[in-house]
Amino acid sequence: MLKRRNKSRYCSIIWPLLLLSLPYSCLAKCLRDRGDQNNEYEIAEPGTTPYHVSINHTEQGHLCSGVIFALHWVLSSAQCVHELDWTQARIVAGIQDLLDAQQGDIHHIDYVVIHALFDPIARVNDISLIRSRLKFEYTAHVRPIPIDWQTPPRDAILRLTGWRWLNIPNENKTQLRSVNLKAMSYRECFKRFILTPKKHIDVGYLCTLINNLSGNRLIETGSPLVYNDKLVGISSISAICPYHCSNCDPFVASKIAYFYDFIIGITRGCSNCPQIAGYTAAYFQTYF
Repeated sequence: MLKRRNKSRYCSIIWPLLLLSLPYSCLAKCLRDRGDQNNEYEIAEPGTTPYHVSINHTEQGHLCSGVIFALHWVLSSAQCVHELDWTQARIVAGIQDLLDAQQGDIHHIDYVVIHALFDPIARVNDISLIRSRLKFEYTAHVRPIPIDWQTPPRDAILRLTGWRWLNIPNENKTQLRSVNLKAMSYRECFKRFILTPKKHIDVGYLCTLINNLSGNRLIETGSPLVYNDKLVGISSISAICPYHCSNCDPFVASKIAYFYDFIIGITRGCSNCPQIAGYTAAYFQTYF
């Protein structure tokens, strides 16, 4: 009887201590992950991303981002433009702050090409091509970026820029920001997903690692993901973090290498396809 009473008393003391220790162990893990990743956002320096543009509605303002990659062409996400009345939209280039949109290099949209297999619910094949009515005049603040037909290697450091982020002070929410993220393999990305259905994550995506305590959760689509000064991804699915102290789902972008034939076929005509080294293999290229 005495042993049972002592055991009960022992349990009544130990269990509250274990429960109390959980938040601290979780916090320690978060802080450790934060130190390992070191991916805090920062305001982008003027002139460092001259390819980054705003897809802007005449009444609603900034809708999403886009990327200049040719004289007439901008890459963006399909989910941004698939229900857009593009006659009421415009491309605004050469700005760092959305408040300067009226002073930017403004281009009207000629037409939009959305990937034929885009699924707005699953968000697969989330890529679109936007043609400007007039050519872009290249300057120090308006320039294209080359697109890459190769997938960046695992653990490569990629640069992401965008305007819409979580946890940004109200006084400077309109400024362009950037962050460094680490590339993940497709297999690792698939395993890490908790909240977003895994069936939506296919080889057409490029995933990057993110942690919950950093402010690098971009919440807009169409933003450029860059490696070695080449465009490797277009932002598609924002990272979801279920609790303050837990790992987030990966940040997901549409992989340029996977959609290279779509891009080249529309903008240059498929007669150019065989001239590009590795072109045929690039469409199927991924890494595991």
